[in-house]
Amino acid sequence: MLKYFNFGYGQTSPIRPQGIKKTATKLATWISNVYNRSMLILTRKTGETITIGEKIQVKVLSIKGGQVRIGIDAPREINVNREEVQLQQKSTSTTE
Repeated sequence: MLKYFNFGYGQTSPIRPQGIKKTATKLATWISNVYNRSMLILTRKTGETITIGEKIQVKVLSIKGGQVRIGIDAPREINVNREEVQLQQKSTSTTE
């Protein structure tokens, strides 16, 4: 079963298991163009870690199909949320 990612402006692309890296690169390029930002793109294998600053580590725990399971080790004072949770929190705080 193919999943499709909408890149905006009517552009869609099928996401196949073998094309995830290419799709991620297209997505990062699209975000960079739309938001006029640069994005660091790193490739990691299961068990490998990315360090952000001195206190945050992101570890790839497993990769299964098109899904990546990650672990984030950060100080308690740093909020770590999935995007949809953060958006929901913002929308409820603005309606109150």
